[in-house]
Amino acid sequence: MVKQKKEYTQICPRCGATGIIPYAHFGGTNGEWLIDHCSQCGYAGLLPEVEKSQINNFRIEVSKRNRSTDSSFGSRQPSNFEYKLTCAFFLFFGIILLGIGIPFLILSKMAGLVFVCSSVFSFILGFGYYKRYRNRND
Repeated sequence: MVKQKKEYTQICPRCGATGIIPYAHFGGTNGEWLIDHCSQCGYAGLLPEVEKSQINNFRIEVSKRNRSTDSSFGSRQPSNFEYKLTCAFFLFFGIILLGIGIPFLILSKMAGLVFVCSSVFSFILGFGYYKRYRNRND
């Protein structure tokens, strides 16, 4: 009796699509890793292989999971308090870094520049959160 060889295909665990694009290839002493990319939803990672005869069952499970996890991690919008707190944190942190950076500019130019640039970046993040907060409440 001859066993039929099962055919497998990669499928996206997020949306159930089979349009997979190779994304990145890593080689090592213990083997090789291939990170793939879904052409429909953009998911990137290690993708499961499913028997071609089981693709529809897998898609049904994916749609059930997506319906039941509407409040999954990352889908919740931050509250007004969280926006204000994040904005205040970045602005306060920027002031602290600027206060440290200005004296360091006199002593050591490179260290001072690192602190000043970090404070500018922190200000940019803080004002970005403020802008999101303002746009949300308009």
